[in-house]
Amino acid sequence: MLSERTYIDKKVSHYRLLDTISSSSFCHVYRAEHLQIAQYIVAIKIFQVPSLSPQKRQQFLEEVQLLSKLKHPHILPILDAGFYEDVSYIVTDYLPDGSLRSRLSAHPLLPLQESVAILNQLGQALHYVHQRNMLYGNLKPENILFTSENKVVLTDFHIDTLADAASPEASYHSTWLLNSFSVVAPGTAISMLLPVSLMNCLLDALPSSPQISQRFNINMLRKTPSRQHT
Repeated sequence: MLSERTYIDKKVSHYRLLDTISSSSFCHVYRAEHLQIAQYIVAIKIFQVPSLSPQKRQQFLEEVQLLSKLKHPHILPILDAGFYEDVSYIVTDYLPDGSLRSRLSAHPLLPLQESVAILNQLGQALHYVHQRNMLYGNLKPENILFTSENKVVLTDFHIDTLADAASPEASYHSTWLLNSFSVVAPGTAISMLLPVSLMNCLLDALPSSPQISQRFNINMLRKTPSRQHT
């Protein structure tokens, strides 16, 4: 696996990679500048899944094409995608104002009005995705970004083709909550997934505390109807 610094100063399509935004075993995300348009900065995600077969490459492009049709003010659009040497990449706008995770690290308890505004915008984005018979199961504070106008933007729709190629023995389709990019048959009770997704994100964002966890579990037990045995 190549280090994230391997790509620094490389030219990928119409862009030059400047520095690393984030890195994981699955992908590296870079800040990059357009080679012809001055001061046009983007984010480029390079996936660490080399040597895709021609069939997998075509599937990757088809999934990206489908994702690029998502047009919503609270979803980060895909600007470009392709292949650099033997790896695939996706280009999006660069948002330097941080994620919900970084905001919570600085201020663990956000004001109520701000929290409600964030959830409202997230709900709009998830509802838009669900209305198109798609699931977004990767909701976590790191994937919720902010624009310079303090608008919430949802990002990081995973590409199943790359996930399967990276770990073919893993079951990425065993549950709809873990599958970040899925198409669901019309008529599915998909509206039920919205509160579950938001709850998962909120729990992930809470400070680690046995008292909080215990209190949440007790409240959930109180609200869970008991089963009637016959």
